[in-house]
Amino acid sequence: MADVFISYKSERRPAAKHLAVIIEAHGFSVWFDYGLVPGKNFGRRIEEEIRQAKAVVVLWCALSVESEWVQDEADLAKKLGRFVPARIEPCDPPLGFRRDDFVEISNWDGDPSTRILDRLIDRIEALVGREATISRRTLIELHNSWTMHGRPNLTQFSLVEARVVPETERRLPSQVVVPATAQAVPSPVDRYRAEGRIKVEAKDIQGTPDGWFKPGAGKTEWFKDHEHGPDMVVVPAGSFTMGSPDTEPERSADESPQHTVTIAQPFGVGRHAITRGQFAAFVNNTGHTTEGGATVWKGDKWEHDPKGSWRTPGFAQDDTHPVVCVSWDDASAYAAWLCIQTGKAYRLLTEAEREYVARASTTTPFWWGGSITSTQANYNGNYTYAGGTKGEWRKSTVPVGSFAANPWGLFNVHGNVWEWCEDDWHDTYNGAPADGSAWLQGGDAGKRVVRGGSWYLTPDILRSAYRNWFATDNRSSSFGFRVGRTLTS
Repeated sequence: MADVFISYKSERRPAAKHLAVIIEAHGFSVWFDYGLVPGKNFGRRIEEEIRQAKAVVVLWCALSVESEWVQDEADLAKKLGRFVPARIEPCDPPLGFRRDDFVEISNWDGDPSTRILDRLIDRIEALVGREATISRRTLIELHNSWTMHGRPNLTQFSLVEARVVPETERRLPSQVVVPATAQAVPSPVDRYRAEGRIKVEAKDIQGTPDGWFKPGAGKTEWFKDHEHGPDMVVVPAGSFTMGSPDTEPERSADESPQHTVTIAQPFGVGRHAITRGQFAAFVNNTGHTTEGGATVWKGDKWEHDPKGSWRTPGFAQDDTHPVVCVSWDDASAYAAWLCIQTGKAYRLLTEAEREYVARASTTTPFWWGGSITSTQANYNGNYTYAGGTKGEWRKSTVPVGSFAANPWGLFNVHGNVWEWCEDDWHDTYNGAPADGSAWLQGGDAGKRVVRGGSWYLTPDILRSAYRNWFATDNRSSSFGFRVGRTLTS
């Protein structure tokens, strides 16, 4: 049984052979149908090899996308969860494969020491279940073969066959000029770790190589565990000063005393608040009830509306808006549902985590600075803060992706909706945990912390340090929530 099966169009056999030699040099066995004589068992043999292989590399090119045989092999590999699509020349994969996260090697010149192949090897490592092993001697042999035969072009039939140089032809390592990239080739895993990346297992991964995330790079990298769950980013471990200094305008006494909090491990957090569409999927799946009405804005005052709910919050919303009229109990139930659906440790953020991710290593009242305008966040623009100007009051929520994301890739950490946190309410920070954990001792369990302010409120309440509380069963058209995920890998 081979570790890797290579699917290709026969006209690209030289490319397949060249790639097979390099994959084998990384310590993986390879099977492809070079020299296999067609016959009555031809198709059965191919299927057996695909089913036994741990990774199936499909080489997409202008010819293979038209090949029913290659498409059948790709379809079987995909169903088995062993599919590694790679594009070796510019082309559009067949319909049904165009959304796959393929490895782009169309610009590869055949050099076995190039980093262009790193992502392909990473994908193979993940499916095979072990890291690549490649020696300096093997790299030298491969580089010799590549140099002696000239630079191959993967799209040309004239591509030369790579080979390991026999002992009688091999020059001593001291006589070989090895490219700088081949002097020391750490494993992809070692390289990712050296870059400070961490591995996250998830259903859908965007912007990062095979689930290796750079904490804090949430503007370009995120993941998703469930079709109706949120996009998540990885935030870094670190320390910050929680609370506000005496010099911060409009600060409250309950933001004291300032204290250092250390978050020991990176964790996942939603790019934005849970949307109305995501919450609807949870309700439809579980039958979770939200009867009892909600407090809604009537244009000039807040009133309890017996018919008010997340479906009828008092203003127009679509599925891209943050869900509102949800209590702390509702938010906790959604997080528990995500845990069951995904097998991952979803939860509400702790109060310390919520301030930590809102600040994103900044120390000013807002992540962008000391003042605010209604072009930066959704709040009551009739009021100003610290020299800011008046602006628009939208009188409702806006879609969750509105305005700029903060340095860690989080949207609307200031304004739009209050966000429920896990912690019980405490009047000050005296005795608060220093490790970022939820503070559930010595407070009022019937009152839970909210953070971030909302579309209705004045700008001073949107500050990173501002804190408030509400009863756990309170539903209001300015209350929403965001979830976190504890990372175990």
